[in-house]
Amino acid sequence: MICLIVFFFNFHQSTVNADEVLRKWAISVANTICQKGVRDQWSIATEIKRKFGITIKLKSDLESIKNQLNFTHPQRGDIAISMKYRNGKILIIQFQLSSSTGFGLRPKILIRFNSDCKVGLARELEYRKRDSADFLIHFDPILGRVKLREPLNPAVPNWFDSRGVRVAHLDSGVNYLLPLIYKRLARDDEGFLVGWDFWEDDARPFDLNISGSSFFPFRHGTSVASVFLREAPTASLVPFRYPNNNMSKLSLVIDAIVDSGAEIVMMPMGSKNLDHWQTFRKKVIQNPELLFIVSAGNDGVNIDEMPIYPATFKLENIIVVTSSDDFGRLASGSNWGDKSVDLMVPGERIPIIDHRGAVQKASGSSYAVPRIAALAARLKKENPSWQGLDLKHAIFARAIVPRMRGKNIVNIGWIPNPLIN
Repeated sequence: MICLIVFFFNFHQSTVNADEVLRKWAISVANTICQKGVRDQWSIATEIKRKFGITIKLKSDLESIKNQLNFTHPQRGDIAISMKYRNGKILIIQFQLSSSTGFGLRPKILIRFNSDCKVGLARELEYRKRDSADFLIHFDPILGRVKLREPLNPAVPNWFDSRGVRVAHLDSGVNYLLPLIYKRLARDDEGFLVGWDFWEDDARPFDLNISGSSFFPFRHGTSVASVFLREAPTASLVPFRYPNNNMSKLSLVIDAIVDSGAEIVMMPMGSKNLDHWQTFRKKVIQNPELLFIVSAGNDGVNIDEMPIYPATFKLENIIVVTSSDDFGRLASGSNWGDKSVDLMVPGERIPIIDHRGAVQKASGSSYAVPRIAALAARLKKENPSWQGLDLKHAIFARAIVPRMRGKNIVNIGWIPNPLIN
């Protein structure tokens, strides 16, 4: 049996010494559970009481959650111990402690033990005067040395406006610490970034999606932006981090896009929740001069029948794109729809620069979006008076019949190489 313990600790501390105390306490509790091979709720509670002299109580209102035990610690807060199984054997044990602060519950320390009850991974979130973390600290296995202190909301480096066609990018943000990015950002007359973080409501739209886990942020916007910046070498990027915690703010995002001077918007995102997109839809209709390049998604479904928003809104100033292979066939896993999806564009194994600045390859309709957005930006540069519908018609004129047998899967066609004007 493989034993892996993940220990989450949510608690507000402001000093290094206090953090060290918490870290040692976390190691001790998690290691005790690992060494004893404790699995059921009563033996966990008994072992913690025996080892630490603390009584924890089972929270009956949360007992029904599958493979998860929930307790209350009298000083620390709520404890959640969840288990994952493979072939009937426990593979992972996750130990989470959540404590209330002035900003609500928030994570602090994560420690993973391997099958020998040795620390395999340790991370800690550092908070300052904000309701979200400023740094993700990566420790070595003995927790005695910091391997990496990863910024989560850094200041934007100083630079000047690149004065290209402005294209808005609504995504998880971008890593503007990379020269590739910060040298191409749109700036105002004083050199400040034109763009905004609608998730945290500040002027730092840093590439960060923590909706899954604060300790393992998901990055997306940087890699998408890298494709756009390569294929539109004179354009300027206007990054907006989407308002994940309040999607009704999408109307404010469009207002900000209009104020930024961008008329092309790339949106490699979407969801099945129509309510999240209603205010967005109204604003798109009210701003016909804008052209939105939207991803069809990567669920492997016909979105005419299983809607993904905003792709299925069928609005005049939206182009919906999906990914093809280099031979004009729909890419595996990409969505389609002969009414909702306009174009197929090669988007498989596209060279990207990821959040770390490393060269990788990525696939999916998200990477078809920046290719069409870059084409739109190049057309806009050549034809400055063109607006949304002008650009849309010029792009559609480049499409040919997809090389797939049977019924059409997109409305307009396939653009084999968006780099050819």
